[in-house]
Amino acid sequence: MSSKVDDLIRFNRKKWNDKNLSMYQGSDQNLFAWNFKELDPDYRKVIDRMHASHPLKICDLGTCSGEQAIEMAKLGHDVTGTDVSEVALEMARRNLLAEENAVVFFAHDDVLDSRFADESFDLITDRGCFHSMHAFISDDRYIASIRRLLKPGGLFFVKGMSQDEERFRSVDVIDGKEYQSPYHFREKELDEIFGADLEFIDSWKSFFYSSVVDPPAIAEAALFRKP
Repeated sequence: MSSKVDDLIRFNRKKWNDKNLSMYQGSDQNLFAWNFKELDPDYRKVIDRMHASHPLKICDLGTCSGEQAIEMAKLGHDVTGTDVSEVALEMARRNLLAEENAVVFFAHDDVLDSRFADESFDLITDRGCFHSMHAFISDDRYIASIRRLLKPGGLFFVKGMSQDEERFRSVDVIDGKEYQSPYHFREKELDEIFGADLEFIDSWKSFFYSSVVDPPAIAEAALFRKP
């Protein structure tokens, strides 16, 4: 990795560990706008479209406190939840202890420099990871990692904040330059970003279904397949 990329990756990891640490010191629950204690309807839609006859191997990127990973595991799938924040993963593991019918492997891992083997997953889900780094991390690096980790024919589902959402607009300052985070995507922008490297399947307007925020944040969602 170049020194510049190294610095940006370290910035992103520290940012999210600090955010989680600050949040859990002030509250014993996940207060991020996209936290949802039930299974995201878009996740169920994607899983149903796969018509799997066997448990899927799923990676939930930026799993945070783990609710989505746990809910997918309760459907019988083999789920790995990854996050750059050890603090977030501690909460995810604690949440898992309260569940009797779910087995999830929670791993400290960064999609930009992942330690998982090639072609590890049938499905990779991202409902808030990519939009937090798109403004300052090379999309090529993220996309290359998704392609490497997916099995041939595997699906990638991504959800990011929509340009139609006026809330949740903050700024990261890196080397004196301002970057919007989370980034707010215009309609079909995710199609353009990923469509050259992955087979486009579908995209739609959605929400970050939330147990914290009402009304939920407007989102852009897109689904792709690894050829």
